[in-house]
Amino acid sequence: MGLGLLLLGLLVLVRLPGRPSGLLVAGALLGLAVAVKAIAVVVLPFAALAAVRGGYTVRALLRDAAWLAGGVLAALLVTSLVTGLGVGWVGGLAHSGDSEQWTSPPTAVGFVVDYAGELVGREPGAVPVARVVALVLLAVVLAGLWWWAWTSLRRPNDVRQQVVRPAVARPRVTLTGAGLALAATVLLAPVFHPWYATWPLAVLSVATVAVARTNWFVLPCAVASVLALPDGTNLARFTKAPGAVAMTALVLVVAGSAVRAALARRARQRRFEPSG
Repeated sequence: MGLGLLLLGLLVLVRLPGRPSGLLVAGALLGLAVAVKAIAVVVLPFAALAAVRGGYTVRALLRDAAWLAGGVLAALLVTSLVTGLGVGWVGGLAHSGDSEQWTSPPTAVGFVVDYAGELVGREPGAVPVARVVALVLLAVVLAGLWWWAWTSLRRPNDVRQQVVRPAVARPRVTLTGAGLALAATVLLAPVFHPWYATWPLAVLSVATVAVARTNWFVLPCAVASVLALPDGTNLARFTKAPGAVAMTALVLVVAGSAVRAALARRARQRRFEPSG
């Protein structure tokens, strides 16, 4: 339900950007999505970008985002009052990390560090540290993704803006940013349940420019889908140690590939820089 509300809210934004009525409706839908599943909150900064009509200026962003935020807050307020739960669900988020499974990359890394520490007599305690480091990294990644989307939309002469019509380019940039933000969140969060993978995949699938570049995400989603059996059994519970080692190895491979790609890009840039 949360994913459906999220996609519907984004659809309203794409179809009715900058219109107060449309922004209020979209904000209400996104607010309901957040009430169902808090992960939807990472999409809101990108939804604010999708809400802007006309040129991308700070003034236009604040003007249109205010209508969107009004819809979000109204939905959360009405939901809290009607259900009688108030904001008690916010406190419940503090216990979301009580479950420890290797399907969460930072949790898996913490497991492996604890396994290694036990060999030399150290008490386990790496999981909370790994989770905090991952959350700090997530904050940096989310800020970087939003800044990329903002600067891309403010460059009228950007190549992608020239290839497709602005009316098409804008939603593609914002939806791609939102999808990648969801992907980063589910990968760096303290807990990862198999069905979490459907959130970023669904958003990225409608950002048509990004589809060809995110096919890699389909395989992890397929693997995650078989971890939960039809009767609700989570296979990750029975493969704690080998799963943690495999996930940590994957994290190291991905990190190493990212470092090599960054070094190669820097080397290419230096090659084309004029000599002094």
